[in-house]
Amino acid sequence: QLQDVLHIVAGLMVCADAREARKLVQHETLADAEDLYLQVFEVGRRFKIMNPEKMRTTYGKLMHALMDAAARDVQQALGLSCLE
Repeated sequence: QLQDVLHIVAGLMVCADAREARKLVQHETLADAEDLYLQVFEVGRRFKIMNPEKMRTTYGKLMHALMDAAARDVQQALGLSCLE
């Protein structure tokens, strides 16, 4: 499930910026784009802090997925850490 979220983020990046998308597509694994994912999750966290009335259910689901991603076996399976 978390891997699907990471692939969606990569797809959105492809739609948003063609130059950056070329770099992202050249990465062979998810771990190669780890910095991108960390930045995206940080932007989401800051947006939620600034707008507490928005993203009520979606943010909760994302936090549960990221808590699961903190487990070592999940980090090894993904090949990256979604948390700083």
